[in-house]
Amino acid sequence: MESENNYYDHYKDTWSLQQSYLSERNKLTVSMLVLLVLVAGFIYDPAMLNEKINIYLKSRVEGLVFDTNYLNTGLIFLLLWVMTRYYQAVIKIERMYRYLKDCETKLSADNEKYIINREGAYYSKSKAWFTRVLNFCYVVLLPVAIITIAIIKIINEYKFGWTTNFKVADFIGLGLIILLSLLYIINRWFKK
Repeated sequence: MESENNYYDHYKDTWSLQQSYLSERNKLTVSMLVLLVLVAGFIYDPAMLNEKINIYLKSRVEGLVFDTNYLNTGLIFLLLWVMTRYYQAVIKIERMYRYLKDCETKLSADNEKYIINREGAYYSKSKAWFTRVLNFCYVVLLPVAIITIAIIKIINEYKFGWTTNFKVADFIGLGLIILLSLLYIINRWFKK
């Protein structure tokens, strides 16, 4: 009985960790969407976006102004970092739900009267249509949007002569964004 109580405490602690992972994923999602809008803005009108960002920065720190080239490369690598953290968080959440389901199965194995299935098993069995749509957005739409924006950014910079002074860094950053997004999609679609 003591072992079962300890295991149940472990299950509750694991669920608390899962809640923190979900919160982290939500924050990273918002951050990544903001960065995607900014990178898309650099594709559409880099001078206007640079001016708006510098006005904002000057209002925060007197005299702080960045050249378009620095902002462009900085945004690419910031997107790469946030995107990588986002993909890690989503994969961690999925693995944790599977682990919670295993914990529920072990806790419920000896007791037919009291079956625990509130998180892991419930999550995998009874996804509402809205949850399925959101999952599709997390697994497919967001990575495809990221890949599309990165490809358009590469084409746009190539077409206009790679307007930044950091041509190689931009290409590496955008290439890594595409590569990691493809690996994420493959992991999520083909490796359950």
